[in-house]
Amino acid sequence: MGVPTRRWPIYATKRMVEVIPHLCASGERHTLVANVVFHSVGSTNRPTEGVSRHFTQGFLQTLNYVYSDRSFLEPPLSAASALHARELVFAPLNRRLVREVSPAIRPQPLEALVAGVEEALRRFAMYNTRAKEGICVNGLFRAVGAHEFAKALRVLRLQHKLRDEVEAATLNDYFGETLSESSDMACLEAVDMVLLTLQQRGRTDLFTPFVPGSWRPADVLQHVFEAECKVALDYFFTSAPPDAVSQAHEMLRATDACTGTAPPRQAHDCSRLVERDSATPTTEGVGVALGTGDMSGGISSRTEANLAVDPTETHGSACSTGASPVVETLADLIHVLKVLKRYRRQHDTGLVAVHIERDAVALATMESTFVVDLYVTDPLYQSTLFNLFAWLWSNSRLAKVGHNLLPKVAVLATKFDCPFTAFANMVDLRNNRIKRKAGSGTEGEVTRIEAPGTATPTELTTRRRLEDTQGPFAGVQPAGAAL
Repeated sequence: MGVPTRRWPIYATKRMVEVIPHLCASGERHTLVANVVFHSVGSTNRPTEGVSRHFTQGFLQTLNYVYSDRSFLEPPLSAASALHARELVFAPLNRRLVREVSPAIRPQPLEALVAGVEEALRRFAMYNTRAKEGICVNGLFRAVGAHEFAKALRVLRLQHKLRDEVEAATLNDYFGETLSESSDMACLEAVDMVLLTLQQRGRTDLFTPFVPGSWRPADVLQHVFEAECKVALDYFFTSAPPDAVSQAHEMLRATDACTGTAPPRQAHDCSRLVERDSATPTTEGVGVALGTGDMSGGISSRTEANLAVDPTETHGSACSTGASPVVETLADLIHVLKVLKRYRRQHDTGLVAVHIERDAVALATMESTFVVDLYVTDPLYQSTLFNLFAWLWSNSRLAKVGHNLLPKVAVLATKFDCPFTAFANMVDLRNNRIKRKAGSGTEGEVTRIEAPGTATPTELTTRRRLEDTQGPFAGVQPAGAAL
């Protein structure tokens, strides 16, 4: 006889702002998640665009009340009995809780639920900068779990609370739960949290606990060494401060204190990689900052030397192994930026072929080809992707060539809710740029070549003509059109 399925009450006739504060105050997180799931997917388990928009607005209204001054003065939240009662409003981000409440929920409704909650959080953090400071990061971790904690911090722009408010128990539980999986993704998440915490606390010592009684950065790196996760190690060496990199380098080269054995082969390879990268001289600064505002979190704004790519370097990301050119993770985006920067340095006038579709963008040079996934909803991935494209479109040393390019770039900007503001050396193959006509007198036939980046008036660009016969890219740096 099977175990009966748990059931939780659904208040279908009431709005979320009327129900959720009471459930937060009493600590009924499963009932809270059940009601949020109901308002997100409805009774058909297939959320429509209208339902999703209404759900996001309703959840934002709930957040505004839960952290308003009024809620601190009147029941139910003023007399809450549960620990970190207000932070329970973020429990719908905890996928484990959602699965417990609705085991049969399909991936598409689950992603729609998470996307709607994250959009409400993003608006709340943007327009309620004072109210969001009342969020306790320790309660936030208890509500969303380890897998969603770092993302929630970035969406709410609360990374600075890791400086003074985070407790040792929170960090210990986070690293313990994350590293217990022993997967590459878990190691990447742990390293990202190490970098984020070091950055916020202004420290570079790997052997000092984050807070008294908590894990040390060296403890986390030791687990990554033992897991032999080269991708996570490469990410740490690329983004960490120089002092921290030096200490990690010494850890890699050290032998075991008990057995005297050498470190694993992959760890030794990473150690050699650090030595080679640190000896590469570069004089050019970083051309673009990954991420915008506080959302850039664990990505360090170091010099170009840390983004330099050795021609013989091998990467652990999917897009660099040769098996698949698909770019769908933050590490892949960073690798694409490295490759394009190297290509720009090696060519006075480089050429990048661009093909834009609804779900992906293909970028190709003479050496590499990448297919960038546009449907990854991670906020840090999206902000990094926007800055990658903004840097590429505005770089005058790289000619961007594509068919119907400018209108597609304009449509692409709508996916980020932010326009691209600078363009240079954009070549639209739809335009007939070479035109010939009879000259006057003894001139014979005259060839006119239009500047790259021009388009029709409907594409909001200015047409210009250049009288030059030296080639399609002669005399057009810098050239461009502003959308």
